[in-house]
This record gives sequence, C-alpha cells and structure tokens, in this order.
Amino acid sequence: MKDVVLCSFVPVARYAETLIDHFTELDEIHRPRLNDIGLKAHIFVGVHPRCIPKEWKRILPVIEEYVESGKAVGIGEVGLEKASDLELDVLREQLKLAKEYDVPVIVHTPMGNRVNIVNKVLSLAEEVRMD
Repeated sequence: MKDVVLCSFVPVARYAETLIDHFTELDEIHRPRLNDIGLKAHIFVGVHPRCIPKEWKRILPVIEEYVESGKAVGIGEVGLEKASDLELDVLREQLKLAKEYDVPVIVHTPMGNRVNIVNKVLSLAEEVRMD
C-alpha cells in the first residue's frame, strides 16, 4: 500500500465548527502521520448526510478553500441517507463545487433503498451537469 484516501465523517457533528476542525485534523494531524510512515494521504472533505449541522452553508466556503488550495483532492464522503430535502440541498451544493473544480466525489449510499437513492444521486449529478 502506498496511498490512502481520508474522507471526512463525524457522526455527531452538530456544529459547522466541528466539521471544520475535522478537516484541519485530517490535514494537519493525519496527513503528516501517514506521510511519516511512507503513505501518501489524499484528503476528501465534505458534509456527510448523517451529520448535517444547522449552519451547513458555512462549511461550503471551507470545502472550496480546501479544494482550491489542493489540501483536498475531492469532496466526500457526501451523499444521501434518506433523501430528505435538506440532504438533497446539501448534496446539490457540494456536487456544484466538485463540478466547478473538476474533482472526484466519494458518495455515501444507505444500507436500505439503495437503488432509489443512487438514482436520486445520479439525477442531482445530471442536474448540475456533472459527469
């Protein structure tokens, strides 16, 4: 093994600051730790559907900054759990960023109802004209 992908996911993130701190943790703690043992860490940042804070829109510029600066090479883990309107809005905005910066996305799908959820994710990707 030479490379590792680190996706952001904090199952109890109630505040935007929690996720922002987690992004910093991935970049400033885990990336160097993995590099020290000879593994190249590739960071993906995003808002997971199971941990959407009330002020989730405050995280979008931070995700954009990470991607634009090259600290993150993609957006993830993002996706849908129940396909609520909130989840759809959050995913849509993150897919727009991924398209704008031409970076990959790691998509979460739930254990149940996976086909329906995947179809909704694909519809959103088509809506934002993402490959």
